[in-house]
Amino acid sequence: MPAQGGQRPVHLKLRELRERRGLTLQQLHAATGLRVTLLSDLERGQVQPAPGTLRALARAYGAAGGLAGGAVARNSLNPAPGPPEWVRALLRDP
Repeated sequence: MPAQGGQRPVHLKLRELRERRGLTLQQLHAATGLRVTLLSDLERGQVQPAPGTLRALARAYGAAGGLAGGAVARNSLNPAPGPPEWVRALLRDP
């Protein structure tokens, strides 16, 4: 289901990022501090992500190497090499 301009909706991209890394919602919760119910609602398109939520997800996905092994404490995440371009575009000021 393409969004305006032929791009896929954000919620599908969020789910794809998590699944490509082999993470459960619980593991993503452990890495970001975001509630599992919020993460689920985001991935189903039930709510729109706030900028702070996107930043937390971008930091977690930027540290995917550390996440792949299981739950990671929030304080141990390093944002290198950085989020995908579509996340950076969403975080830019209008």
